[in-house]
Amino acid sequence: MTSARTRRLPVRYGPGMWGKLFAAGAEGGAPDAAAGGRERASPAGQLPSITWTTDGQLRLTSYLHPALSARGVDPTQFLGRPLSERFGSEPESAALLAAHRRALAGEAAEFELCSGSRVYLGRVQPVVDATGEVTGCMGVAVDGTREAEEREQARRADRFRQTLAVFWDEFLNSAYDESFFQRISDVAVNILPAAQAASIWLRSEDEGTYSAVAAHGFDTDAYEGITFTDEELEHVFATANSFQESLHAFRNSEPELMDRLRRAGPLERIQSFLSTPVSVHGRTVAYFHFHNYERREAFGSEAREMAHLFASQLGSLLQRASLEEELRHERDALAALLGEYRKLAAFGAEIETVHDTDSLIGLGMNRLLETLGFDGAIFADVEEREVRIVRTAGATASDPAQLDRQSIPRNGGSNWQAVEQREAVFVHDYAAWPEGLEYYRDLGIGSILTLPVMYLDRVRHVMSFFTYGRKSRIPPEAIGVAELFVKRLENAFERVLHLNETMATRDATFRALGLALEHRDLETSGHIDRVVGLARSFGRRLGLRGVDLQALVWGAYLHDIGKLSVPDRILLKPGPLDDAEYGIMRRHTLYGLELTKGIPFLPTSTRQIIRNHHERWDGGGYPDGLAGERIPLLARMFTLIDVFDALISHRPYKESWTREASLAELERQAGTQFDPELVGEFVALLAEQRHGT
Repeated sequence: MTSARTRRLPVRYGPGMWGKLFAAGAEGGAPDAAAGGRERASPAGQLPSITWTTDGQLRLTSYLHPALSARGVDPTQFLGRPLSERFGSEPESAALLAAHRRALAGEAAEFELCSGSRVYLGRVQPVVDATGEVTGCMGVAVDGTREAEEREQARRADRFRQTLAVFWDEFLNSAYDESFFQRISDVAVNILPAAQAASIWLRSEDEGTYSAVAAHGFDTDAYEGITFTDEELEHVFATANSFQESLHAFRNSEPELMDRLRRAGPLERIQSFLSTPVSVHGRTVAYFHFHNYERREAFGSEAREMAHLFASQLGSLLQRASLEEELRHERDALAALLGEYRKLAAFGAEIETVHDTDSLIGLGMNRLLETLGFDGAIFADVEEREVRIVRTAGATASDPAQLDRQSIPRNGGSNWQAVEQREAVFVHDYAAWPEGLEYYRDLGIGSILTLPVMYLDRVRHVMSFFTYGRKSRIPPEAIGVAELFVKRLENAFERVLHLNETMATRDATFRALGLALEHRDLETSGHIDRVVGLARSFGRRLGLRGVDLQALVWGAYLHDIGKLSVPDRILLKPGPLDDAEYGIMRRHTLYGLELTKGIPFLPTSTRQIIRNHHERWDGGGYPDGLAGERIPLLARMFTLIDVFDALISHRPYKESWTREASLAELERQAGTQFDPELVGEFVALLAEQRHGT
């Protein structure tokens, strides 16, 4: 680290960033106070951050640096040495020392450390004892270079999705008039990264050529009478290089055309060119062109992805416009289809509030059943050699279990056709279809529609909708609506995947501090990983899902975080604690609440675990003396996990208990220390794990 400065970070990092930073350096798996536990460090190379603590004289009392450990440098060599010796005393580092002095004065300080091309973001937090006196500092720094880049990319993606949602709602209810395409091109340039100009070229049904209908940054009137063919727009104008080559050819072969193109706008200044086809029912009906004047390769994968999504929305709008044209001739037949589009818009808004894939699948299947008017549906995972049914909806066979978990071999029926063709497959008369499966015929399926579900550029699932004992005819437009439903579902899957990655990052930072706390407190190695694993299993057994299960896991990581504020003379004392010392130790639950109040996304139930995991069923625990069901459920659950791990673990002051003796102790304390119903569930869980059931 070559430079540092204390400062208030820009708004773009946000409070969530500091919650993550604080988690990386101020949280972790804590020892069991009731059993007098101590922790031991796990390998520092597992930590994604740099963490350290100092005493009141700014001497390092702990120091964990994964990069140094990976290079074979022992970070313990810095312990007991002044902070200035580790970070240097040159002017660039003086501000870092000032940040620690602010912490010693009782005020948390944020800072930035620069090392070569990397940027580390950090925070120094005062550590106080039971009397409120600041006894030292706790600091953390994480590599914020990629974080800043990812946040900026996520900010752009969020703005794009929000603007696209507004765009969809606005144009879905707007008239298809002369300003329609112009407004679309203006919106596209404003939200697509690197786009500085744009034009829309619409296909003429009569002549099969494309002409400009709107432009941003160009004079549309100057394009009057200029047309291009499919081949010219698809190949000649595919990249900036071929675009400039085309201009050169026009200068020689069609000087008049070149003059008109020049009058439209500064074509020769274009450095990057992005051409995106707009399709309706798999047929290209328009091209959306985007331009950048400043740099080559301006349109990266993010921009191309956004342009593709924008073009798909435009295709949906063009399809809607086409439907309105047909509505003048077949109003009664198509009125229901427009209603389906309104359902699609509502579905798009609804899935934005769903954050787990199981709920997304259920919602998508039920909405499509309502829209298409089929009897039943299945959702299947696409595996290497088979399609495996994992979920059903609506009316199924007389015995629904006939469909659940069934596998369909490769090259079988409509499922594999949808996988291989990567498009919808509709069979009106399944009984007479030569490619049909006898298994499905035996179930009485009449008609079937199978849709591929793609994300990360692969068909990951298929959804099939079918009738029983009857045949159904659906128009191609209705199949298009179903494909749009699936497209919105695919986008939601990718959003949930990104959220899951974010949650995994938070878990990693929480685990990092847990390992750091094990190192400081000499706790049995692996305590954090064991209690977290038990928390996940116990939570799932009791039906916890989603945010509730995550809250329990995070509580397992952070339950003893308050021990960071307990002085070493008490925390590391080899013998028994006297009454005064034990009183200070008991306050670690309240210190933990104080240390985590700066994490805005931390659930209330996680905070309850931190505060109340030493309460007893009979009311004899601390800090609040709660009894029975007044103790929050997740705190009651984690108390069992924490005590069990303490009993089976070897500590410097006690031998480990056998598994059988530990379980017997839990059952003996049922109704006294522990919730008796939870004891039964926990003991049953451990028995199942032991026997592999």
